[in-house]
Amino acid sequence: PIVEIEEIVVDTPTFSFEEYLEARTFHLLLTIFYYEGNYEEFFELTEQFGVSPFDLVARMANSLEHAPLEFQRVIDNFVQEGVDELFDTKEECIEWAVQNFAGLVDGTTGGNLLSKYSMIGRFYVFNEGIEFLKASCIEAIGDGLSDPQMEMLDAVVGYLRAIMLHVPFEEDLKRSLRWITRYDVERWRSESYSMPLSSYSFSEVQEYSTSISEDTQAKIISRIRTFGEHPAGLGKFTRTMFATDLRRQVAGRSAENREVQVIA
Repeated sequence: PIVEIEEIVVDTPTFSFEEYLEARTFHLLLTIFYYEGNYEEFFELTEQFGVSPFDLVARMANSLEHAPLEFQRVIDNFVQEGVDELFDTKEECIEWAVQNFAGLVDGTTGGNLLSKYSMIGRFYVFNEGIEFLKASCIEAIGDGLSDPQMEMLDAVVGYLRAIMLHVPFEEDLKRSLRWITRYDVERWRSESYSMPLSSYSFSEVQEYSTSISEDTQAKIISRIRTFGEHPAGLGKFTRTMFATDLRRQVAGRSAENREVQVIA
């Protein structure tokens, strides 16, 4: 068997192993929520509220015990797998690799853990993740959160829930979600957040539907058929389709022949 291994530093006299694991967790949260603009609209809004992306992600990393249980489990599994793939000697590592060679070949073990768990965080526990993101923002602002700010926060969260796809993709592609809002988040985004979201308020509540073009659906289904819908497969096809490509488009009212879910 031929395997690839790498030698890394996991602690120093001034950087403990526990701190190494904390840094890995922080990196995972950045990859799930911040990289590639996955939740760009949310971070733009929180910056307008005076909370920087770094401070928000750091708060999440320091309050994981308050995250939804499913999201906590993702982080715990990531940390545990990271520990399990560390060995004190090259010989121990090679011995383990020989014993687990079949899993290394089929990809069930030995892959890039950051890629694997960022896919799980984005697409498998999407609802739990955005719930945790919102709760962390509210906690960061504290008593200073006004009613209008809360309404804008709900508008952005509702927008992301309505447009972002998650697994199982083929089932999710069939749904057309309606988005009810007092803020034109779509226009705010298209104009590169040039003004505060408060400048994009409607005089009355508006309702939109969301849909996915047949071309985008075909691309997603083709990649699922090629790479699979497991985390390793998603990591491969999102190299050519970013997370921001895996979104519904805001359109008119929902078509009557599709499953509809209202996102307020």
